[in-house]
Amino acid sequence: MASDADASAERCELCRYFFNRRGRWSVCRRYPPTPGAKGAKDGFPIVTADDWCGEYRAG
Repeated sequence: MASDADASAERCELCRYFFNRRGRWSVCRRYPPTPGAKGAKDGFPIVTADDWCGEYRAG
């Protein structure tokens, strides 16, 4: 299990799959869009810069 320090270093904002729409919203593009998905924008999950998950890849 990752420590809190590890998780903060591997946050969405630093991930290669993070996409920011110029301050409007941010999405994760790890997987193809899922049309009609709840909590999604254009089919991609909405995330914040300080979110994190187990699929982090350095950008």
